[in-house]
Formats: sequence, structure tokens, C-alpha cells
Amino acid sequence: MHAIDNEERTALMLASIHGCDAVVRHLLHAGAAVNFTNPNGRTPLMMAAMHGHEIAVKWLLDADAQVNRSDRTDTTALMLASANGHDRVVQRLLAAGANVDLCDSNGYTALFLASRQGHSPIVQRLRNAGAVLSLNPMTPEEGKTALMLAAANGRAQVVVELLQRSADMSCIDIEGRTALMLASANGHVHVVQHLESNSGPLGLMDNKGQTALMLASVNGHVDVVQRLLDRSADPNLIDLDGKTALMIASAKGYENVVQRLVDRSATLDLVDPEGKSALILAIQNGHDAVARILLTRRANINLTDEDGKTALMFAAGNGHDAIVQHLLRALADMNATDNDGKTALLMASTNGHEIAVKLLINAHADVNLSDLHGKTPLMMAAMHGHEIAVKWLLNARADVDVSDRNDTTALMLASASGHDRVVQRLLAAGANVHLCDSNGHTALLLASRQEHSAIVQRLQNAGAAMDPDPTATTDTKPAVNWPNAIMNYDKQQLVF
Repeated sequence: MHAIDNEERTALMLASIHGCDAVVRHLLHAGAAVNFTNPNGRTPLMMAAMHGHEIAVKWLLDADAQVNRSDRTDTTALMLASANGHDRVVQRLLAAGANVDLCDSNGYTALFLASRQGHSPIVQRLRNAGAVLSLNPMTPEEGKTALMLAAANGRAQVVVELLQRSADMSCIDIEGRTALMLASANGHVHVVQHLESNSGPLGLMDNKGQTALMLASVNGHVDVVQRLLDRSADPNLIDLDGKTALMIASAKGYENVVQRLVDRSATLDLVDPEGKSALILAIQNGHDAVARILLTRRANINLTDEDGKTALMFAAGNGHDAIVQHLLRALADMNATDNDGKTALLMASTNGHEIAVKLLINAHADVNLSDLHGKTPLMMAAMHGHEIAVKWLLNARADVDVSDRNDTTALMLASASGHDRVVQRLLAAGANVHLCDSNGHTALLLASRQEHSAIVQRLQNAGAAMDPDPTATTDTKPAVNWPNAIMNYDKQQLVF
């Protein structure tokens, strides 16, 4: 009778787990150890309570099972029954003197566990038994009350029960969040309805400066956003990161939330500490539908962030063609330059966004504007091998032989990088094969050094002559490592 299996469970434990009531009673009458524990400290009573076997619980209690005994995590039978929703078992345990205010090793009481799982009848029963409502903190990590737990998990009926018993809605957890904030963050609109009128000002902020409205916005909970706005929540408050609810929703791409916010007079052109408006954040993250909503409401299209970048630059540089088209129709400044002197066209050309390049050219963007390093859109498209972009730029009369601050031309960049079809287009447009950069390198020399044999042949067919290398040394290493030079330029200059 006292033998144990491989998991150190007795026959009484197994009968208690499986609800074999008659077996439990027989074993108890035969003298089975009612308070024997397994390696985790669980007794037969805990096992029966966890699985909801009321009659087995009755026999065990009648046999003097210790009702408040706890396992290795300080969990009692009452906690196990409460967490698993076994109301009749809870009733028997309470009648046997179970302590409602004991906590497990995480700080959970039976009331907390029942609240978190939404077991409203058990919550009511525990409260009637005198369970402390607002033991706080729940855990060192969270610091939540029973009301907070119920709100966070959408247990509306439990919330109502706790509110009827005067639960304190002003308590905050370790993140500074109230029950209303937790319900809002998780999208529980029915809970929000019960909490909103008695939770104090809707502008209360958590430790990050976020309000209930912001928390609903960042998670895309449009019903909660609408509910809070209907209660006059301020959409223009700013969190500690300098962002409004509109900026947050725009960056996340929640178009329905954005629509609700702008309908309630959210300010469109506020900017965060990096100078980014809601429109820029939407475009930067590729949310075309959100951008269209903001454009329809006439968001300022020419605002610049701290790097001098406009919405059009972000759209063109990231290939958001539809937004480029909308911005151009709204008369965005297509020739504006950022802090590095780059235009939207240069950014689109660098990344090979051919449609954006075409749209900008058709809108008469200046194809020859160069950045602070003297690089033009044609040079950048050529360097990265974007043949179609090169084609559009040449058709728009981009200067084929213009050079940067190192006297490097588009032909040299394409030749050094091994882009044969781009070289072919540049030659067809009249690119000068005899020009030298500031190191005395021609396109032919650069191609030959990188062993781009097809390009070498093409340049020679175009009349390029292989002159002696003016920078040659006794070793065979080139004076300029073109792939590394291009890569380093990319890293420093071409992050959009």
C-alpha cells in the first residue's frame, strides 16, 4: 500500500489524480498515508484538488489531510483548485479551514489565480471567505493586484465582481500601469467599459509616459481606441520617447487606428526627437495605406527629420512607388537634399527602384544634382549595376561624363564593379573611355585590375588604350581596392 512507482507516487496519489473515489476511500480505511508527498511536495489532497475530484477531496479531508500544506513552490490545494476553476472543491477546502491569503513562491494567492483565469464564482467565493483583495505586489516582477490580473486577461465578469467590492483602481504595477492601462494594452474593450469612468484621468501615464490610449494604439486595438476617444482621451499627449498615439500607430501600420485618431483631431505634424512625423514614420516602415490617410488629411509633406530627409526621400529610397506618386501629386519638393546632399532621385537610383526613378524623372527631378561627395544619381545607379535606372537617367539627359570629387565617372564605377550591361549602356550614350580619376586610373585599368575580362574587351573595342599603370608598384596589389572602397562608401553614405 505504501509502495511507490517510478515517479514516487503511491497508490493513494494515483487514485486521487484519476478520481477513483471508491479506491481512495478503501485505501484510507486501510491506513494509507494521507499526507505522504512526492518529490515535488505534492500530497494526495493537492492532486485531487487540482483535478477537481470533489468526492476524493472529501474523503481525504475526512481522513485529516492537511488542508494548508504546501508543495515545494508553496502552492496549496486551494490555489490549485482555484486556478483550475473547481468551484465545488474550493467550497470544500474553505469549509475545512483553507487559508485564503497564503501566497505561493511567486506571490500568487488563490484569489489572484482565480482572477487571472476568469473564474468569477470562485473569486466571489474567496472574497466572501475574506480573501485580501489588493495584496500588492503580486510578484516582485509584476506588482499586480487581483483587479489588474483580471483586467489584463479580459475577465470582465471578475472585474465587475471586484469593482462591486470596492477594488482599488488606482493601484499601479511595477511598470506604472493601472488596470485600465492593462486592459487597453490587451484590447479588452468590455473591461475598459467597466473601468474607464472610475479610473481617474485618462491622461495618466506609465513609467514610459504612455497613456491607455497609446497602449491601445501601439497594439492596434481600434475598438479600445474608439472607446477612449469617446471618453475624451487626449490624442496629442507625448510619451517619454517623444511620440504621440498617432506616431505610434502610424509606425506600426494600424490604418484603422490612425483613421480614428485623425478623425478626433490628432495633430498630424508633430515630430519626435529624431524629427520624424507620423507621415515619415509610416513611409519609413512601408505602410502605404497609413501614408495615404495622412496625405488625404494634408500632412506636411516637406517636413525633414534630423538627417534632413523628407517623406519623399524615404518613399523613393525604399521603393514605395505608390507613395512616391502620391507625394509628387501633392507637390513634394523633389529636389530637396538631405544633410549629405542626397536627393530622392539619388536614393532611388542607388537602391535600384526603377519605377520610383521613372516617376521622379517624369516629374522633372534634376538628374544631375550631386551629393556632398560629388556622386550623381547616374553614378550611383552605375556603381550598383542598376541597368534600367541607368537607362531612364540617360534618356533624361543625365551627364554621362560628369565626375565626383575624386574625378571618378559613372563608367569607371560600373567598370570597377563588373557591371557589363551598364558599361554597354554608358558607352552607347557616349561615355569617354579615356578619362582618368584623381589617381590616374581609367575605366579600362580599373576593369583589368578586377579581372572583368568582358568589360576590358568592351572598353578596348570602344577605343580604350591600356596605358601603363601610373600607380603601379613592385607588387601586384592595386593602389585602390575598388570593391572595398565601394562597400565602405555604401556603409557610410547610403543608409536610408
